[in-house]
Amino acid sequence: MSSNLRGSEPLYWQVANRITEGIQDGTWAPGDKLPSEHALCDMYQVSQITVRRALRELAHQSRVYSRHGLGWYVEDEPVSDGVPGGRPDVAILASEPDALLRALIDATISCFGPLGQTVEMLYYPAGLTPEQVLGVLPAGLNDVPLLWAVQGSEEGLAERYRALTAEYAQRSILFGRAIEGLDLPAVGIDEQAAMARVTQHVIAQGHRRIAYIGTDPLQVEGWRRYSGFAASMWDHGLELALEWVFSARDVESQNDDRFDRVMGGSRRPTAVVCSSDTLAVEVIHRLASIGLACPSDVAVAGMGDEPFGAYLAEPLTTFRFGLMAAARQAVTAIADLTQGKEPVLALVTGELVVRTSCGAGTGHLLLDQGARS
Repeated sequence: MSSNLRGSEPLYWQVANRITEGIQDGTWAPGDKLPSEHALCDMYQVSQITVRRALRELAHQSRVYSRHGLGWYVEDEPVSDGVPGGRPDVAILASEPDALLRALIDATISCFGPLGQTVEMLYYPAGLTPEQVLGVLPAGLNDVPLLWAVQGSEEGLAERYRALTAEYAQRSILFGRAIEGLDLPAVGIDEQAAMARVTQHVIAQGHRRIAYIGTDPLQVEGWRRYSGFAASMWDHGLELALEWVFSARDVESQNDDRFDRVMGGSRRPTAVVCSSDTLAVEVIHRLASIGLACPSDVAVAGMGDEPFGAYLAEPLTTFRFGLMAAARQAVTAIADLTQGKEPVLALVTGELVVRTSCGAGTGHLLLDQGARS
């Protein structure tokens, strides 16, 4: 079991794969305690944050579990590569779920559970062609309704998922996001509309020079959130200065000072919109390191409504996705499919949570229509 991590996949995913290899080759048997988080950090030469994220991913796959104060253990029962116990009521297919998809998967499973319906999570390796993915899917999927997690590169998205779902078109639903140009029902979140709502709020506070920080725009999540920001800026006739658009790496890297130079300039942006709450916290810390305070010098808004956002020194203005509304739609859509009906679905958005990181705010919610569905 090599500890050498390489490749384009995120480090946490590579660590999760290495631990999985250790479970499969018998290094850690069912019921065994895994090495401590610090030991895993040393083993794979990564940070504790990366190790914890990898372990959470494995827990989500039911490969490991934690005992409070004692550590992490291998699940007593090995994970099946097929459909356990016969036919599940629904299967969710994903390769490397991003934060939104993981949260939506959790919400959806919590909605199916009380109904006595089983959900099978099927993970396939990232980077495979559609033909390769179809080759590794278990045969037990015959007649099972399928929720296909929409993720990966925005380029060629419709063609990729058309090839993935062609064999299962009559019982497939796009999960998490819709795909323009693909005639399949979709249940999930409209990230573009959500980001537009955040940006419009920042503009309504009087800001005209607004920077943007987001994840990779070539990926579905990054592109859709950036599109919502850009569309709102253009709709209000505001300048979308490319030198004010940053990647997550620009902010997280201590070796890149472009962000510091822009924000320390005489005509700096007065607000920063971030594609996630985690990035927003990074921005607030980076601003503080160059002597700028939030919100008196620079307003900051995030997205995702992470629990820590309400407890920052300046509580974070953010967006709370309508996860449960989308999950309930998934339950209804699967029921429709099993009854031979065509699901009628609409993407949901959620709620704008207004706090003081953008100026005046008391933590109240501004509801969008999509959150009520």
